[in-house]
Amino acid sequence: MTTPTELIERLMALTEVEEFLALVHPDAEYQPRPDAPVYHGLDEIREWAVHEAADPARPQPLPVSVTETADRAVIRGQVRYTRGSVERRHNVLEIAAWVVTVSDGKLHRVEAFSSWGAADAAADLGSGGGTREHRLGRGLQLLQGLRPRRLALG
Repeated sequence: MTTPTELIERLMALTEVEEFLALVHPDAEYQPRPDAPVYHGLDEIREWAVHEAADPARPQPLPVSVTETADRAVIRGQVRYTRGSVERRHNVLEIAAWVVTVSDGKLHRVEAFSSWGAADAAADLGSGGGTREHRLGRGLQLLQGLRPRRLALG
């Protein structure tokens, strides 16, 4: 059985949209950032991922740690937004967290929050019994390095 942390670590190493989608459950619900809509199913998630991968100024998720149970996890981190004009770009970091549910070894649900406390409350992982904490050394690079590929969408 794939744990949430194992799946997240696999996602960190990806560079192609289709590799990402191979780790997404067909009935997934995916909210990439607190200010983003929820995408439903592989078609909507694919459309979002291809668009994001083509945008060099897209927001970058930067997770720091994961607290998990058997099939659910809270990822705590930040989102880096690029702001300003071409001549005067700067980065802004905002707190973010994600509640991730894994089913059949794939992402089944990802819900984004603008505070770690709100994500902890939503995940309802209990008082720590049966949970495991993991630090993420380099932050989640998910979609940072993804490159769009010509997709055979039959």
